[in-house]
Amino acid sequence: MTGIIDSGAQISVIREDFTSGIKYEGKGYIEISSAFGERETTPLRIFEMNIDDGVHGPVPVTCAVSKKLVSDLLLSTAAFEALKENIQMHKFESKFDCYDTVKEELEVPSTDIEASIELIATESDRNGSTQDSEETRTSFIESQMSDPTLSDAWEMASTEGNAYAIKDGVLTHTEYICGEKVRQVVLPKCKRDEVLRVAHEIPLAGHLGEQKTKQRIKYSFFWPEIKKDVRQFCQTCKPQSWSDYLLHVDSVFRKWREVGLAVNLEKCAFGQKRVKFLGHTL
Repeated sequence: MTGIIDSGAQISVIREDFTSGIKYEGKGYIEISSAFGERETTPLRIFEMNIDDGVHGPVPVTCAVSKKLVSDLLLSTAAFEALKENIQMHKFESKFDCYDTVKEELEVPSTDIEASIELIATESDRNGSTQDSEETRTSFIESQMSDPTLSDAWEMASTEGNAYAIKDGVLTHTEYICGEKVRQVVLPKCKRDEVLRVAHEIPLAGHLGEQKTKQRIKYSFFWPEIKKDVRQFCQTCKPQSWSDYLLHVDSVFRKWREVGLAVNLEKCAFGQKRVKFLGHTL
C-alpha cells in the first residue's frame, strides 16, 4: 500500500476497498471533511500498520475508512511519526530474542533499557575515560536514586499496580502510546536538558513543536512533569536568525545532494512564514 503524509490531517484515512479481509478493532463512526469542504460519515477503525522495510515494527493506527478517498492511504503526521519511531522498539525487541530469560520477564513491549542509558550518557559523565556499559549503568542508577524529584516515583515503584517499576535496578515507567504499552527509562533531572534539546531539534526539519517533541521523548524516556518541562523548553527556544536559517537550508541541500536529489529553484520559496500545501496553509 502506498500512503501520502498529510501534515494538515487530524486523523488518518484509508480507502475502503483496501480494508477487505484485514483485521481491525473499533466500531464507531466519524464525520470527516476534505480540504475542499466535502463531508463524509465513515467507519472509525484501528489497523496494525508498519513501514514495509523489514526494520520498523507495527503500530496501531486509528483510521477513517472512506469510500471517496482517491489515494490508498492518507496518513496524519502524528501517525507517521509513530510509525517512524517504532524502529527503535522493533530493533530492540529482536535483540531480546537472543536472551530467553530476559524476554520471559518482559510483560510489555519495551525499549532496550541499556541502549536508552547509553544514549543519554554524556561526555561529561565519562571524563575521557573508557567507562564500560556496567559503569555507565551504575552511574545512571545513582543519578536516579539521588534525584529528589524522583523520590515519589521510587516510592510508587516499590508497590505493585502503578506505572512505575524497578527493572534490574533501573527506575522505569510504563504507559500507552498510540495504543501500545511502552516501557520508558525515568530520567533524572541532570539528564533532561540534553534530551529536550536533541528531541526538539531535527537536522533536516528545524525545531519541532511541543506535541511532537514530547512524543519523540516518550518513546524512550519519562519523568514527572515532563509535559510542563517540554512546554517551557519549547516556549523559551529562541527563533532562528536569518544566518541560522541559511545555514539550515544549506545543510538540507547538502543532504539532498548526497542522495542524488535535485531541486527546482523556480518552485521554491525561501524565508516564508506561511506556505500553502495540499490545500492547507502551514
